[in-house]
Amino acid sequence: MDEFKKISASQNFYLTSSGDLVIVFDKYEVAPGYMGAPEFTISKKLLSSILR
Repeated sequence: MDEFKKISASQNFYLTSSGDLVIVFDKYEVAPGYMGAPEFTISKKLLSSILR
């Protein structure tokens, strides 16, 4: 398996009502299929220094 380095330009994501970023990967993209479609949440607080 290749090492994950960055998300693609067409990456699925959404923002929660509190402003957190959730990155959604397709099934099998970054984990075994039995895990489904993994989602990773990045808190708004961590992103505040790069957001305007």
